[in-house]
Amino acid sequence: MVSACYAATFMTAALLAPFWGRLSDRYGARVNLLRASFGMLISMTLTSFARTPLELLLCRSLVGIAGGYTSGAARLIAKRKNNKGGLAQGMFSSSIFLGSLIGPPLGSWFSQFFGMEGALRLTAAMILFNCAATCFLSQDTENSSTQQRKLSPFDKSYFKFAVIYMTVIAIVMAASVSIEPNISTYVMIYGHTDNVIKGAGFALAAIAVASIVSATIFGYLGDKIGYKAVIAFGLITGSVILILHAFVETLWEIVAIRFCLGLALGGIIPCIRAYIKMAFKPDSVGSLIGLTTSAQYIGQVVGPVSAGLIAARWGLNPVFYITGIFVILGALLVCCDRQRITAC
Repeated sequence: MVSACYAATFMTAALLAPFWGRLSDRYGARVNLLRASFGMLISMTLTSFARTPLELLLCRSLVGIAGGYTSGAARLIAKRKNNKGGLAQGMFSSSIFLGSLIGPPLGSWFSQFFGMEGALRLTAAMILFNCAATCFLSQDTENSSTQQRKLSPFDKSYFKFAVIYMTVIAIVMAASVSIEPNISTYVMIYGHTDNVIKGAGFALAAIAVASIVSATIFGYLGDKIGYKAVIAFGLITGSVILILHAFVETLWEIVAIRFCLGLALGGIIPCIRAYIKMAFKPDSVGSLIGLTTSAQYIGQVVGPVSAGLIAARWGLNPVFYITGIFVILGALLVCCDRQRITAC
């Protein structure tokens, strides 16, 4: 039931993300941001009152249904009238990675001092602040460029673009989090340390810290030299680093290799979102950004599950080899994208 409650949020969010993206295209990103903010406020408050596993499962599903804030914000950023979409998306992704790094220890601290119910209600209070900020500080802006073109879900370029980059994003997310359920085992076997919990914490934090740095840098480079080149470079580098995971011998080598993986893969998703802005009209990008969000959630679920099955059958080393091969395949998919849109 614990696994089901954990996965429920991702699965419902993955199913509805394209719909919320289309909603942003039709009614504006700000409307979607307000919907997501107040939806999260309500669902998080209800979660604090859950008393049975079934109630918790329903509340976690509601959290996923109410989601879509990050994709709505990414769509709002994509509508800005500037040629620094990569830098903006990179800074936005860095803030998301920072939240994922701070959130778990902050939640643990809240639950320790205020209990689980209190922690959830404090989280709801923080979301209420976000609702107010979204209501009074955000606004939609339109962007019309002769270089961009409107999409249809039945358009060949739409379908090809969606398939290529949804697959790439799912691979990137799966590669980033695949080892996390087994990180303690990985540290114990390869790190040769008695303090497994501390070592696992360092390893998990390393990739998040590196991703915070990488997202902004990759976004900036994408604006300068082209997004596809930066995406392909990150994927190729990431595949090599993944394979090198099988050859570490100390805890600090594990931390270093996880940090390098975050540097290689952390900036790929913001570059893809900036590339969407360059290639298509603002009234079409919401649906594609929604699809990228779905792909992220799918990768977050499929990666750990697949890695766990592989590790149980053949050990940890094949996890790194197979994941590295898939990341290389992602780079080949990017090379198959023949669109001539580049950063300017």
